Amino acid sequence: MIPVPSSVTQGIARRAVEIIKITAPKKTGKAVNQLIPAWQDGIVGVDVPESVSYLIDLDQGVNAKTMVNLAGKVIPIREADGTIAFRKVNASSVGRIPIVMRAAADGTISDGKPMWVRQAQPALSFIYDSIERSISEWEKTVKPDDVVTILQQTSLRESLNIILAGTQGIVGME
Repeated sequence: MIPVPSSVTQGIARRAVEIIKITAPKKTGKAVNQLIPAWQDGIVGVDVPESVSYLIDLDQGVNAKTMVNLAGKVIPIREADGTIAFRKVNASSVGRIPIVMRAAADGTISDGKPMWVRQAQPALSFIYDSIERSISEWEKTVKPDDVVTILQQTSLRESLNIILAGTQGIVGME
């Protein structure tokens, strides 16, 4: 395998960031403007600054996790009617599944989900998919002459020049 020179991967990485800006979830508009195209010989990527690292969580998904750091704190909770109530998180209730019971006021049954657990979020894969799409676009537009130009920028330059010049100079061919 021959790594594609950075002059090519730079364009592919820049296009990937353009695609991300179009396909990313709308709530990340300001964040995707901070993404930085990254490239090296044979490598195309996107750098995500620490300030918008939540984009990685959106892209790769998040497993459910117990919020143990809330133990002993008072936190605001928005009730179903829109009001805000303040609740103290007991260390013994973090991650515990409550007893399923019927609410007295309206007769609904509580869901029995573990308390103080952040829900899992599925992966959106918009970063990886954008890089794949950018590479695919480049593959569709590259011409045979472009391939020769690209190969002349790699370690195969000498071999390619011998092939293009003819068979002279090749060992064993006399």
